[in-house]
Amino acid sequence: MKAKFLLFLFVVCPVLLSAQFANHWSQNFSEESSLVAGAVVGGGAGSSAIYYNPATISEISDTRLSLNMSIYSYDYLKYNNALGHNLDLYSSRLFMVPRNVSWMVKSPRYPGWSFELAYMSVANFNAESMGSVDKNIDLLTFLPGTERYTTYSYTRTEFRNDFLGFGGSKKLSESFYFGTSLFISFKSYYSTYITDLNAYPLEPVFVNGEEIPFYTASYKDNGIMKFNDYRGLMKFGVLFVKPRFSVGMNFTTPSVGNVYSDGKRIMRERSQSNITNPDTGTPMGNYYIMDYAEVKDVKVNSKTPLSLSVGATIYSKDRKQVFYSTLEYFAGIDPYRMVQTEENPELSGGNVLENRDHSDWLTWVDGANPVLNAAIGMRWYLKENLMFLGGIKTNFSYKKDLDLYPFQNDLSVKSVDFDYYHLSGGLSLRILGQDLTAGIQYKLGISQNQTQFVNVSDPVEFNFTELKALQGTRQKEMDSYVNSFTLVVAATFNFSNQKKN
Repeated sequence: MKAKFLLFLFVVCPVLLSAQFANHWSQNFSEESSLVAGAVVGGGAGSSAIYYNPATISEISDTRLSLNMSIYSYDYLKYNNALGHNLDLYSSRLFMVPRNVSWMVKSPRYPGWSFELAYMSVANFNAESMGSVDKNIDLLTFLPGTERYTTYSYTRTEFRNDFLGFGGSKKLSESFYFGTSLFISFKSYYSTYITDLNAYPLEPVFVNGEEIPFYTASYKDNGIMKFNDYRGLMKFGVLFVKPRFSVGMNFTTPSVGNVYSDGKRIMRERSQSNITNPDTGTPMGNYYIMDYAEVKDVKVNSKTPLSLSVGATIYSKDRKQVFYSTLEYFAGIDPYRMVQTEENPELSGGNVLENRDHSDWLTWVDGANPVLNAAIGMRWYLKENLMFLGGIKTNFSYKKDLDLYPFQNDLSVKSVDFDYYHLSGGLSLRILGQDLTAGIQYKLGISQNQTQFVNVSDPVEFNFTELKALQGTRQKEMDSYVNSFTLVVAATFNFSNQKKN
């Protein structure tokens, strides 16, 4: 083995798909809303009315079927200092993401009523990262010479949330509309992580004059969490309309359910061997701690917060230009046990972790900070049948700097929390009474001063700050960036000869 420093890093598909993991404004759904940045609470939501403001379902003038999808999306992601100082992770990927299918009906049987049935992908997240370090250092304090220090870190998170909803809107007067919608949420969650750290002495190790073969100091920390959860929520919206403007408001209830979930699996394990107290030179206890639960032994309660949005849509005098604006406030959620099982008392045995609380060993914790997002957009009729659409919006993380007290912060799903900024633009063309739309969305994600995944650039034999071996104290010096480009296409089929408003 060469004594010189050896280092390599690699990464496999750390990808953020069309929606983000810890952001509420992850998705836009229709040709009307996507390219104006979802700023449509005050009107102009089209086939996404059931989601943004069900009162705007009444804006339709004819029955319509809408199909929307992202043809291609390209993401480039980089984590600076993710595994320690100057140890970065990065990746890129090209992929496709569906958006929604919607059926809207102007009711002939119930005058003043309009209805919508829709299926939409609210969140679709898949992130995977893998990194390794191999170098020769003097890490084991009371052993002579240097050791070969090898690390392997792996995380994968998959999250999908689909909505199936039905909504209706009633025209109460020439200027006032009311609407409501009911959604069933189908949430699928999978998260796993692996940390495998080893220090192998390059010189023989002797105990009482006898050589110990295959001596290795090691630390391992692994976990798996998987479930499907089904919940319900409602939206209530109002819309006030005048010739030159409209104003809307939408209230979204917290999700309710906690009734049925399936596919449940949870596991955590941690082990340590051949670690010496660097202060005293006395051996620290070897240990292996693991627990597993599945199906009926696992309880799932995945919450979403209440939110309130307001928006305004303003028309130019000749109605060739339309300006959109929306604000939405999302309430916080106090830290809670998202996934849990009964405590195993056998986990509290005498080992290096004896000063830690094991009652939540198989618990995954979640929560959310309050968030306020804003969006503005515009629609400009270049010709009678051709219009330009554009918009910008914020999409702030609700997990950034989230304190999970009274729970341990390392019981949450491992992720990077980005603040996103979106810019979109495109064209919509009406041909033979049908609407075809194409455009591009650009997304910039920024996450600064986040805690590193692990610190293997400055390892110590035992870290008393974090009670972990063969690694240094994680620093808040990880800066991460996402650059994403998405090609959006949509088609709306109008079943009448009336022109769209």
